[in-house]
Amino acid sequence: MNSDKLTTGIILNPRAGNNNGTRVWNVIEQNFIEANIDFKFAESNFKNHSESISRDFVNSGIKRIIIIGGDGTLNEVVNGIFSCPLSAREDVSIGMIPVGTGNDWCRSLDIPEDPSQAANLLINGKTILHDVGTITSITDSEKKHRYFINVAGIGFDANVAHGVNVDKDNDKHGRILYMKNLLGSLLKSKACKYRIIVDDKIYNKNIFSMCVGIGKYNGGGMMQLPEAIVDDGLFDITMIENISKFSIILNIKNLFDGSFVNHHKVSSSKGKKILIETEAPVLSETDGESCGQSPFEFNILPRALNVIVPDNFKTYQNDEHS
Repeated sequence: MNSDKLTTGIILNPRAGNNNGTRVWNVIEQNFIEANIDFKFAESNFKNHSESISRDFVNSGIKRIIIIGGDGTLNEVVNGIFSCPLSAREDVSIGMIPVGTGNDWCRSLDIPEDPSQAANLLINGKTILHDVGTITSITDSEKKHRYFINVAGIGFDANVAHGVNVDKDNDKHGRILYMKNLLGSLLKSKACKYRIIVDDKIYNKNIFSMCVGIGKYNGGGMMQLPEAIVDDGLFDITMIENISKFSIILNIKNLFDGSFVNHHKVSSSKGKKILIETEAPVLSETDGESCGQSPFEFNILPRALNVIVPDNFKTYQNDEHS
């Protein structure tokens, strides 16, 4: 990346990663100063603050936004960017220094966890065009529209995310939260009848949990969408049918290496548009943030956002498919 005088906006979530954000910024600030990056710094102090900060950055002409935080901060920034007119956001790029509990999006992009390495990547890496998804769901009896860049979870997956978010709101942190809430949600979650339309394919299934994604990982490192590619213009979909809770416990290890999708109760699909109706209301989450309830509509926005990645990151558009 050319470290010219183009103004960069930096958004810090000081509470991310067990209140680790400020410490990380103190370590890496010098990286940007030494690279002669002209940056504007802002701190996110409350829920959805990053969304309004990123919106203000874009509308003021800033074309590069760096996020120091976790997947929730990332989700807010993406929604802030896409709330701006196309003319203002079409050349905007984002990069991330992962400081959160899960850091799932960064896993798919091979972004290093070490803050200094991640900062140097943002200064010297390349930019690719990344797909973005939209979800329409029901919140307070109204249809709500939300953007996401990694994974949306439905059913059990969303119940786990809800529990994690409640713990975070109560100032509890750490990766153990995912495992705690995964096991705890097993006691409450039940399968439900779903009607799922993926482009022209129709599925009628008794679903326990479902993921719709652009990236491979969610839930603090679970590889529930192992074939996902961030710029192929398609959602990857994993549907877990009415599986026994004992079987889930036995297969927890396989959730983290992607082999869980080979279970006979798990099926996969790909598509650009997804409609989901459920017999009873079920919850959703996007990029780890609690969202609305069913029914749902998903649409893909192919190659809609510039994203900074390592130089050796392989993309769909640059391999034999291009």
